[in-house]
Amino acid sequence: MDENEQLEMRKLIIQLRQRGYSDKTIEKKIGATIPNDMKEELEGWKDDEDVDNKFKSNNNNSTFLNSTDNSSLLLSNNNNNNNNNNTSSGSNSISWNMDVKMNQSSFTNNSSNNSNNNSTTNSLLNNNTLNNNKIYKPKYNIKSHLDSIKCLELFDDYLISGSDDCTIKIFNLNKLSSNKSNEPIQTLRGHLGSIYSLKVLNNNLNNKYIISGGQDEYLYLWNLPNIDNDPYTNYGYATPFLINKLKGHSDSIWSIDINEKLNTCLSASSDDCVILWNLDNYLNNDNSNDNNILKIYNLKKIGTPTCVNYLPNDKSKFMVSFTNGKIGLFDIETGKSIYINENANNSNNTTINGNLIYQFKIHNYLPFMISGCEDKKIKYFDINNGKLIHEMIAHKDAVTSISIDYSNGGGNGLYFASCGHDASLRIWDISTKHCVQELPAHMEKKYDEAIHYVTYHNSKSLLATAGADSIVKVFTC
Repeated sequence: MDENEQLEMRKLIIQLRQRGYSDKTIEKKIGATIPNDMKEELEGWKDDEDVDNKFKSNNNNSTFLNSTDNSSLLLSNNNNNNNNNNTSSGSNSISWNMDVKMNQSSFTNNSSNNSNNNSTTNSLLNNNTLNNNKIYKPKYNIKSHLDSIKCLELFDDYLISGSDDCTIKIFNLNKLSSNKSNEPIQTLRGHLGSIYSLKVLNNNLNNKYIISGGQDEYLYLWNLPNIDNDPYTNYGYATPFLINKLKGHSDSIWSIDINEKLNTCLSASSDDCVILWNLDNYLNNDNSNDNNILKIYNLKKIGTPTCVNYLPNDKSKFMVSFTNGKIGLFDIETGKSIYINENANNSNNTTINGNLIYQFKIHNYLPFMISGCEDKKIKYFDINNGKLIHEMIAHKDAVTSISIDYSNGGGNGLYFASCGHDASLRIWDISTKHCVQELPAHMEKKYDEAIHYVTYHNSKSLLATAGADSIVKVFTC
């Protein structure tokens, strides 16, 4: 085996490990022994029988990569599928080259004008290299909630979860154990229904707060307990950390986003409204002014909002997704729409099965957003004009949550995670749109739902999921 073949074999070994195969299975499939300097036995979750046909050496050595199965781990641009069916002929030897050659222009839709590509975007994507050591493995299972968990946050040393059991539970990441039950440092009670969204606010005074919303229509403000908090200190107090609850919506609150510099908050609700809240009075312990609602944006003519986010680099604008698959960009001051993407059906308020957008995340550095949809697809949209850049079938069931990796451990916004009701967690390369790792997560479904939320830690190499099985799973690498 010459030097080039050895290099390609090493690349293949790394890719197979990222997909969960053990060293024993890898050696069986490649028909060779793993080099001594690469031996690191991992417990694979893939069954040998499941992959027998996908890694057979035959005249078509690209069988695995070019599979037309929608659930394939590598999903290329659907506009370029015909260009990716390159096969090796005339040789029965194993081909180690498992890389898919992607046209850099595939990051934009074929019908789009390539002159719209941002030079900064291309530079960042061209420098995107896979961190071979960043393979996530299950680390902790946290069983504390009594019902489905709908939202999750990783912040500093905190893990915070909100559930259908009407509670918010706060855990110390440094004290989690794989061998024994993990108790929260505090359980926050006060909600009268399911909790659908929560965020951590670290304001200019370096005080930390939790903002939560859910089925009971109220926005709740909480003090975040100290990380070394004794949960029995406040015994006898019903809501010791509750600052206030704000009334403005008339139906369930689905999504929250915050502006830490101005202490403002956006909330999206089933009442077809987005509300801009002023939190200053409450965070500064000044309850003399009850004027906490700055703006109410009635979006009934467009649809029912499902998710709301400030633009990362321009907090004077916010983006909203809707149950009918539309997305819109709005000016906070005037409330007027800058654009409405008519990506979905023509009906304004009717939810058409397969169009609903569960959640989206706007990239901090690149001018696009990534959305998870009910029709099993992940879609890229240009935030400058709302045009669809790319879409791909990414899961076998609805895609419920998206999170972009900005951690210091090698993410830098080049990878993102998705989860769905097919009970799988998948990690994607943003530029090539390939799945680089797939992990089974919450296999026990409830009402045909599996995973509701996924989030990366902002600085640590941690990834967590929230499931319908009432379990939080933490992955590390």
